[in-house]
Amino acid sequence: MAGGIFIGASQQARISAAGADASRARDRVERLQSEVLRLQQRVEHLALASQALWELLRDHTDFEEEHIAAKMQEIDLRDGKSDGKIGHKPMPCPACGRMANSQRTTCIYCGNELKRPHVFE
Repeated sequence: MAGGIFIGASQQARISAAGADASRARDRVERLQSEVLRLQQRVEHLALASQALWELLRDHTDFEEEHIAAKMQEIDLRDGKSDGKIGHKPMPCPACGRMANSQRTTCIYCGNELKRPHVFE
């Protein structure tokens, strides 16, 4: 009889732990869904801005789609890879001279603000 009580208590503890794990997982899913929505909205906003800029250039210059395609390829290849992404390269910190990642906003060594490699970073 005493063994049965111990087994029951142990099972109840595992059930409680599983419930807590499920609750944490649910909270994480909700946070991630919110983040995905925010990122989708940002992508849509950037796509809209890019389209507006392209149409202004096209309407007021002699640029054609081939010019944009060639420039996109040039930018894509700056990091040595044709992967459809803007590469992130190490760059020297203007304050301390140590190498910092171009994705960072500040130098991890001295805290100096780093210049963004391009306007969309």
